[in-house]
Amino acid sequence: MPTCGKTSASQYLLKPGCHFEWSEAESRHLRLWRRLRFLTLLRMTLDLCEIFNVQVLMSYPPKWKEFCQWRRDNESEDQKIKALSKTVSFAELGRFAARYRLASAFERLEVNGYPSATEDAYSAVLKAFLAYSTLEQLHKAIECDQHLIERWANLAEEPAARLRRAGKILDFLESTMRSQQLRENLDNFRNKETDNCLIVATALRHAVAHGFMTVHPKGTAPQTSERFCESLRQMLLRIADQEFSGLVTLLTQQA
Repeated sequence: MPTCGKTSASQYLLKPGCHFEWSEAESRHLRLWRRLRFLTLLRMTLDLCEIFNVQVLMSYPPKWKEFCQWRRDNESEDQKIKALSKTVSFAELGRFAARYRLASAFERLEVNGYPSATEDAYSAVLKAFLAYSTLEQLHKAIECDQHLIERWANLAEEPAARLRRAGKILDFLESTMRSQQLRENLDNFRNKETDNCLIVATALRHAVAHGFMTVHPKGTAPQTSERFCESLRQMLLRIADQEFSGLVTLLTQQA
């Protein structure tokens, strides 16, 4: 096997004709670098949407127009705005709208050399991740003492039976968890002690954010992973729609 001398792992990347074997430490560092690069690019995308107010092919949340009109109509109502600002952050709601638009507009990944089924499955994973980020931002915008999982538990039960049928995916998600509490929550879900699918959505979010997610967990077909993630995506955006619309209705009725 050709060698390249005593060169660092980063220098190897600059020598395409060089063949080598990664040490365990170098492999670990490369995986970490890839995870950080992915999360940095995702964070930059979200920030750019907020900074430049990107509108192409992006949908605002339902009743966003009514919310903006309410803001304009109440600009002079200092006391009302100050009182509301104790429980609702208008800046965070702006970030929620940007994330909602990105989650709604994102369609698919295009990766050279991957089967279309695998591309579709990874696209579904990212769609679910973006939808979770959207709901997470709404949770931050409207003050609440509960964790996101508990806050909307009663709105997150519909896809429970479908998700439980994907037992290998649930096995995989549980194997990636570091939180004992989340692992116990997922066990409760699998044992039908709760139908709260936000537990599963949170587990998926952790798996993606920490670089563990695959669309072939324990031999699962990518089509199964795609359907699993799509069920979560639809649920998450539906909850976001319902909760934001309820907030706007409350505001306009009090005007």
